[in-house]
Amino acid sequence: MQPANLQVRRAEIADLPAISRLEHACFADPWGEDSLRSELTQSIGRAWVVDREDCPAMLLGWLVADEFQVNRVAVLPQARGQGLGRALMVRALLDAQSCGATRALLEVRADNVAALALYRRLGFGDLSRRKGYYSDGSDALVLDLPLPTWTAPPAKSQAAAAPAHMTEMKA
Repeated sequence: MQPANLQVRRAEIADLPAISRLEHACFADPWGEDSLRSELTQSIGRAWVVDREDCPAMLLGWLVADEFQVNRVAVLPQARGQGLGRALMVRALLDAQSCGATRALLEVRADNVAALALYRRLGFGDLSRRKGYYSDGSDALVLDLPLPTWTAPPAKSQAAAAPAHMTEMKA
């Protein structure tokens, strides 16, 4: 379920400390501050945050030619299951679409049930599998979404929300 007052905005360099905190709270292999700064300042970079004081979620991506690459989606553990990841994805995809992107790509751990469910609901399909891609030997799935005719599906109702154990949102 997505809160009615949820605001997503483009991230700014002033958000770097909060984005770095999200990285460390959500990923076993967090990106360093220099990498995150680069994501926020390079011309191909696209970054969004949920606009709340605690900055509970962010998305980092690249818009290169006619493709949008989702690089990172992070939602604080205590904020999962509230539709924040979906809100970020929808905003990023609509922005990419309006900039002329014809497809979106991302890679996700093959065992990340909650993220896969979100991406499937948004219309992403399998492109390939990268065996042993992650440092722990887990596979990655590469997913893609054609954007020219894509429209955001309606948000899930609270009754249809994923069970608490399925709300992990690392991409």
